[in-house]
Amino acid sequence: MVHYAMAGFANTILFNDESPVWSWPQTRHCAGLMMRLSGRPAGTVLVTKRGHDWYSDAELSRTLVSMRKHGLSLILMVRDPRDVLTSKMDGTEMPFYVEPERWGRSARATEILVEELSDNDRMLILRYEDVVREPDKSATMVATCFDLRLRPEVASWGQLEKNLAIAKQDANLARAMHGVRDLEASSVGGWYRSAERCAHIANLLETSPQRSALRRFMARYGYDGSA
Repeated sequence: MVHYAMAGFANTILFNDESPVWSWPQTRHCAGLMMRLSGRPAGTVLVTKRGHDWYSDAELSRTLVSMRKHGLSLILMVRDPRDVLTSKMDGTEMPFYVEPERWGRSARATEILVEELSDNDRMLILRYEDVVREPDKSATMVATCFDLRLRPEVASWGQLEKNLAIAKQDANLARAMHGVRDLEASSVGGWYRSAERCAHIANLLETSPQRSALRRFMARYGYDGSA
C-alpha cells in the first residue's frame, strides 16, 4: 500500500509492482523506463516495490550495494508478525498465507538491513500499524527523510484511490492487495479476533523454530509479546 501511497508525493513515478528493476540491466527494461521518464523534470523519483524473494542472499546483497553505491533510498516496512502469520488469501487451500519459515527468512533479512544500514540516512523504518492509523503523520516522516512534498491537490496521504487519480498513475497492478483501497486500520489486530488464529500464534510462540525470532522482532518494534 505504501508503494501506491508514494504517488501522493510530487515528482514521483511508480514503476510496476515488484519491478524487474532489481534484475537490471536488461536492454528492454532500460528502454521502457527511459520512455516512461521522457519529458519528466529533473529530480523525478522512481518508486518500486521489492520482489517476493527480496530476503534471499543475492537480493539482499543487491539492495545493500544499491544503497551504498548507487544512491537508492529504502522504506523498510515492518508489521506485527501475529497479523502477518495469520493472513489468509482467498481461493487457496492454505490455512494461512505466510509460512513461518518464510517469515523467519524475512525477519533475518530485516535484521541484516537494520544492522548494515544503521548509519544510512536514506533508510526509513515504518510500522504498518502506524501508517494505517496515522497516514498523514507517516507521510511527514517520509517527506522529511527523503526531501519530498505532497502534491498540492492531495488532502491526505491515506486517500490512495483519489491520489492515484490525481497523479495519473496506474492502480491496476495491485493484484496482491485485491485492488487499491484507502489506508484504514481495520486490519490491525485481526489475529486476536479469531480463536483459530490465537491458537496458531500461541503454538508459534511456544514451540516453533521461529519462536525466538518472533519474540525478538516484536520486542524490537514495539509489539507486546502475548499470544
